Amino acid sequence: MSKEIYFGEDFRTQILKGADIFANTVTKTMGPFSGTVMMNRMGGLLQTKDGVTVAREINLKNPVANMGCQVLKEACIKVNDEAGDGTTTTACLTNAILREGHKMITAGFDPMTLQRELRQASDKVIKTLWDNAFPVEEESELHSVAMISCNGDREVADVLTEACLAVGKDGTVVIEEGKGIGIEMDFKEGFELSCGAVSRHFMDNALEKKLISPLVAIVPKVITSMKDVHSMLEESSQFPQNELLLICYGLEGEALKFMATNHVKGVCTSMPINIAGVSLRRAEYMKDLAALCGCEVLEVDQYDITKFNTDWFGSCLEVLVQEKKTIFSAFDEAETSIERRVNELQTDMASSISDYDRDDITKRISKLKGGFCLVSVGGHTELAMKEKRARIEDALGAVQSALKTGIVAGGGASYLWASQVLSDDGGEGILKRALRKPMETIVGNARQNGDFAVEILLRDGEHAWHGWDVRKKKVIDLYKTKIIDPLLVAEKAVESSVSVAGLMITAEAGIV
Repeated sequence: MSKEIYFGEDFRTQILKGADIFANTVTKTMGPFSGTVMMNRMGGLLQTKDGVTVAREINLKNPVANMGCQVLKEACIKVNDEAGDGTTTTACLTNAILREGHKMITAGFDPMTLQRELRQASDKVIKTLWDNAFPVEEESELHSVAMISCNGDREVADVLTEACLAVGKDGTVVIEEGKGIGIEMDFKEGFELSCGAVSRHFMDNALEKKLISPLVAIVPKVITSMKDVHSMLEESSQFPQNELLLICYGLEGEALKFMATNHVKGVCTSMPINIAGVSLRRAEYMKDLAALCGCEVLEVDQYDITKFNTDWFGSCLEVLVQEKKTIFSAFDEAETSIERRVNELQTDMASSISDYDRDDITKRISKLKGGFCLVSVGGHTELAMKEKRARIEDALGAVQSALKTGIVAGGGASYLWASQVLSDDGGEGILKRALRKPMETIVGNARQNGDFAVEILLRDGEHAWHGWDVRKKKVIDLYKTKIIDPLLVAEKAVESSVSVAGLMITAEAGIV
């Protein structure tokens, strides 16, 4: 198949055109007075102010312009994945650096020298951001981060602040689609399975039953034959103080009858649990439980369970069995095997292209770590629910980033003040001018003159926490008014923008 090749000025101009289209679309969602973007997708119509959702949808027909678009998209999504927010800022900064770099190259500057100077300039800016940051010390600061990120929705900010403070900076908050019209929050402790006892016979006439340090056997099959459980029960009977917990795909026929009879008579107490669901997903949950309980999944082609070995049993601190769910709590000694399994799941999530699979893996990782907060998002219509969920996910990332690294001035002010450590020449000059753009865009989306606001702030502002209030149209103290951004988001946005734009300005040819 033949290909087209573009060179020099013509190539860079078309690349810049694609970057412009991408950045102009994404940054329409930037700031408190920004608008929404409507998208007609295969899954239906969606209207949102969530930058990363908009970014994922953009593809251009012109193959050269699409190169610029896709490079910006990759940078934005990477920042969102690493910091939980910052998509619009990254798009804004990257495009501004590209524009300034294009002017310099056209004027005769060496691209490789500019790229090197840009990297050195970004190190200065990031150091300044850290110097100007504060740790999160008050609940109100987290609440402000959430309010800004979710565009002033107090209900969303209240829920996310409570959830993130409850699980801590290393905890997990999972967002899912709800069935109602509001937002519901539920704290889950331990590793929870949506399945309970196989039969009421094993519950001892109670609504729930607690097993302390049970012997755990995990068998990925439907067990129907008595001989498949006979040896297992014999081995477990050597430890009368520890009840047998059998986890399998199903327990039926004479196997169920034999275990129930032994349990009711007190010969060998046990608790069989069926893992429901699709076969592949059941197998993955079994691997999670094996890591938590310190045992192996007894695959039928590798283990002969009719000749059960005591070494095949695992155990855990405590298991609470109810009619429709079971909650596992691990021993401290299982930390190594759990961490190994978490690393495997994180690798799977990184390579997954399905949002559903990524959500499921996120839940399983949080379960293995000991619990999580589940936030269910509803709405009057599917469109409203999806829009709200996108904003909540965006705000969640910002709040978690603030908890981890601290906060800087919001409203684009942190970038503007950090730029003042740079000179006006070469690569430093490119980045210095680009760092004005976030504030100019936010002010511009409020139908005001962004360049004018920047100049007034630089003239009247006294320190790095002074910014521009687009409502009152004057300079204010952003720390007192709690207009703040997460430091991690600011750092990653600068880092990624300089890396991507710096590489793109060195491009001299393109093949499509």
